[in-house]
Amino acid sequence: MPAKGQKKNYYEPYKLKKTKAKLLKLANMGLTVEQIAVACDIAERTLQYWKKQHPTFAKEFDEALKHPTERVRAALFQRAIGYSHPEEKVVIQNGKPVIVTVTKHYPPDTAACQHWLAVYRPEEWIPKVKAELSGNLIVQTIDYASASKDPSPAS
Repeated sequence: MPAKGQKKNYYEPYKLKKTKAKLLKLANMGLTVEQIAVACDIAERTLQYWKKQHPTFAKEFDEALKHPTERVRAALFQRAIGYSHPEEKVVIQNGKPVIVTVTKHYPPDTAACQHWLAVYRPEEWIPKVKAELSGNLIVQTIDYASASKDPSPAS
């Protein structure tokens, strides 16, 4: 039995088979490795061990971890350039509700554009700060060893 506060060690292959679907699902949801380990009641080192012992699982798991990031990147890009999508609306026609499909448009978002360009073209889009200093520098050396150890009180 593990000590209090420690996770169980599940190095056995049958435990990986039992937990694999949950591990991949949580990774696809965007959780961190630490959060995934806690949710599956295993130690992070167990997960690392499984990845070393099972290269196919390691590849699947690493891909699952990348998936949410790619979705966010794609969504940010769509937001930056603007997009449209079909949407169903309920309208009243001849006194009766009718569902119609309309196209909803979202214009480009300036903040998303700036963020995208700052990440993918930082040399062109991140503002550069140029600082110049001028003037004289005065250096004064104080010899504390020769200073009085018992300063006289001010009168």
